[in-house]
Amino acid sequence: MKIKVLRTAFTDIAWAQEFYEQQRKGLGIYFQDSIFADYYKIDAGNVIVWHVIGCRAKPSRTKEMLKN
Repeated sequence: MKIKVLRTAFTDIAWAQEFYEQQRKGLGIYFQDSIFADYYKIDAGNVIVWHVIGCRAKPSRTKEMLKN
């Protein structure tokens, strides 16, 4: 089984890390160390990760991200 992490997942992580780092120095690293929810599908034996979303994100933002 292969795991493929899409660019959108890496973008999600970078965005959230920067957001938390702006809240308090060092918080971005803490965030990165405690990643929480990832959205993926299994397709023909491959795991495809397309989003990594913080559980504290606004539900409307999560819903919008998962539409795509």
